[in-house]
Amino acid sequence: MVVTFRPLRPRVPPYHRVVMEEVKKEAIKVSWEIKKDYEQTVKTWSKPPKFKAFITVSETKAQSRVATEDKVYIYVDLGTKPHTIVGSQLVIGGSAFVEGMLQWREGYKRKTQKRVLTSTSGGPATGRWRRKHQVSHPGIKAREFTAMLTEKYGKEYPRRIYNAVRRGLRRART
Repeated sequence: MVVTFRPLRPRVPPYHRVVMEEVKKEAIKVSWEIKKDYEQTVKTWSKPPKFKAFITVSETKAQSRVATEDKVYIYVDLGTKPHTIVGSQLVIGGSAFVEGMLQWREGYKRKTQKRVLTSTSGGPATGRWRRKHQVSHPGIKAREFTAMLTEKYGKEYPRRIYNAVRRGLRRART
């Protein structure tokens, strides 16, 4: 007598695939909308950062994530503490070279505002040139783009995924 064992696999409901397709489509739509909102914040920057959208859809969750590795954007978004900047570049001063000097123009107008998802023209500094060996930077005030988008999509995303599940169930019934 031979005894064989076979594992019992739970049956996947027939509508599961259809529902997950709807959820995945909606997650992709939302992630592209979030990416466009982020891109709107840097529209007028001379070197705008690249944003990447990531979508994770499993049997129990759907997640959309947008990220960048651009340090300048992260500094602008989260802000920085006051810090000291020491000059290390070579600057031409008149007819002589001066090492270890920082050089900048006064009168800069920032292109982004706190908790506003657009950027303005801002522009180059127009004031007089300044030079120093060391400066105490007051820090960058956080613009809080990520916090604002989290508030915006934090309520909207679950509702849209719920509606996608309902659409999938309706589609599966037909």
